[in-house]
Amino acid sequence: MDAIDAGLTRRNYYTAPFFIDSPVRIANAITDILNKAEHRIYICAEHLAAYEYADMNGATQPGLFSAIFQKSEEGIPISCLSQTYVDAQGDSHKQQAPRNTGKFRQLIGKIDTLDNITYAVNRHVHAKFIVADNTVVISTANYTPTEFI
Repeated sequence: MDAIDAGLTRRNYYTAPFFIDSPVRIANAITDILNKAEHRIYICAEHLAAYEYADMNGATQPGLFSAIFQKSEEGIPISCLSQTYVDAQGDSHKQQAPRNTGKFRQLIGKIDTLDNITYAVNRHVHAKFIVADNTVVISTANYTPTEFI
């Protein structure tokens, strides 16, 4: 299938193999929204792990959580909610663990170093959204590396 340079509008973003670089474009659009946050960020998905991952070319990508962590360091309160969880040592604490725990452990390890991030787990959550101040991103994808490469 030939890729086309379409699928990206000003307010609605779509990802598909036939849209050139659509996962990267979406990651950039969400990161821009996160970078503009001044008061709050909420992030919710079944799985959260988009932080310092290798892309298809082996280059390290910062991931959405790099922007979130920067905002946390600036004093913006962050709230995270997911269905899956493991701590930095890989213990799920009787919660549902993600299949690939490596990136999740790395993410939680960084969260543990920051003061104004809360992390909650609900085994029934399946919603996928981000709230940055008064902007809402509604998604059908989790916020994991595989969604952005």
